Amino acid sequence: MATIARIAVKDKLVTSNELDKLRTELNRIPNIAQHHLQMHNRVNLAEGRFLITDFLVDVDECLEKQVKLAITESGFQLRGGALFQQQSVRKAVKALVLQHFQHAENPPEYAIWFDLSSSSNVHILEISGKTYDPGDGSLMGISMGAAGVVPKAKFIVMYLSSPKELRRAFRLNPTHPAVVALKDGDFYIIHRSKKSADFLGRFPSLEIASAQAEP
Repeated sequence: MATIARIAVKDKLVTSNELDKLRTELNRIPNIAQHHLQMHNRVNLAEGRFLITDFLVDVDECLEKQVKLAITESGFQLRGGALFQQQSVRKAVKALVLQHFQHAENPPEYAIWFDLSSSSNVHILEISGKTYDPGDGSLMGISMGAAGVVPKAKFIVMYLSSPKELRRAFRLNPTHPAVVALKDGDFYIIHRSKKSADFLGRFPSLEIASAQAEP
């Protein structure tokens, strides 16, 4: 099942033409109808126009960036910022990861938060030499609801990988979001075990950029 991204949009007083423009921009996205697009809002007439409030847009996460662009190109503004930029979210994510390091049967060597621009979901890549290696570089993610665990987040998506599987993903699955993020420096190292080497030093053969610093 696909992970759903929730995009919050600021209240806006609009004309019917502006609403049509939003629909047009969204329909330009290839295969948008197949990616669970849903719009939730309240509409009231005001001054001969429509007042759009409580506006939320849900869509499969793979199209989140394209949908955000379509929304802003239509003259709307996004509400809220990236989860990574919010201190309360970072604190909750760190606490979650620390639990894994302290209580997991096979604690990870590294915990990496990637796709830092997401305003709805938290993506965590945990790397451990004792993790099962499927041998195909798939880096499959496990999605779970974030309610009660990470404030303001809709889902937490966990990716468990061995070092070998990560190297294989760079070769066989270069468009995977985690691989793209590591290459672009769109990641933050939440935690690493005391016995583990520096992250870049652990994978010198991979084209990994420097990690983001904490805001």
